[in-house]
Amino acid sequence: MIPAALEAENGVSRETPLLSSGAIAIAFWLVNTADQIGRKTHLKKYLSHNGKWQFFPVAKVNGRPKPELVMIEGKPRRSTTGTFYLQWRESGVRRTRPVGTTPREALDA
Repeated sequence: MIPAALEAENGVSRETPLLSSGAIAIAFWLVNTADQIGRKTHLKKYLSHNGKWQFFPVAKVNGRPKPELVMIEGKPRRSTTGTFYLQWRESGVRRTRPVGTTPREALDA
């Protein structure tokens, strides 16, 4: 069943067969956006600082991550070693996944 709000907005009626491309596209969009709502990921870098291995956030410039810079003690610092990780939350549980050691691998994740 197609919600009434989407009918007027997209020109699709409840009588439209589910196999029409418009209805499939709307259903696909609804499912994908429902899975993505509220999911924020953070790009972190795991490296040694003052003798301790820690996760540090990757600095952002104009809203885009710059993998060569990490935020250490509130200041952006250039870092050439370490491994990049993505962090996010699923049902209140923090998840972490390694995404590579080079800036290109980190941006592609």
